[in-house]
Amino acid sequence: MSLEQAIHERWASDFVLTAGLPVERVFTGNACGDPPLPYAVLERRENQVLARTSSGTSIDRAVLRITVWTADLGQGQQILRAVAGRFDRAEFDLAAGRVLNMERLAESQSQQDDGAWRLEMDYAVIHRRNARATSKP
Repeated sequence: MSLEQAIHERWASDFVLTAGLPVERVFTGNACGDPPLPYAVLERRENQVLARTSSGTSIDRAVLRITVWTADLGQGQQILRAVAGRFDRAEFDLAAGRVLNMERLAESQSQQDDGAWRLEMDYAVIHRRNARATSKP
């Protein structure tokens, strides 16, 4: 399970987040098919290996951006507050590793020419990536 998949799962299991924005309207990379507002996009901005062990396990730092698109600024702010409540300083398991910490880096909001609001929240995500198991004959 990737970091983005784990974020989706945590989003889906949080009733405050899903009440504000159902997980079906949370996309990875790009929003598909011109979805109606509001919706969110998860985008990994960078990934860096901080340390690697001889066993193949590594400690990585990723920057993850969560962008919320909405017609109503208040609604977007409410969604981002719910995101912060669920992910600030979070730690959780991945299929092959563990998120050790999510630290909020920056937030921004801007109104687009068509009147829609774009709200962004960036997180630094420190995570352990376990070595993949290899099968031996």
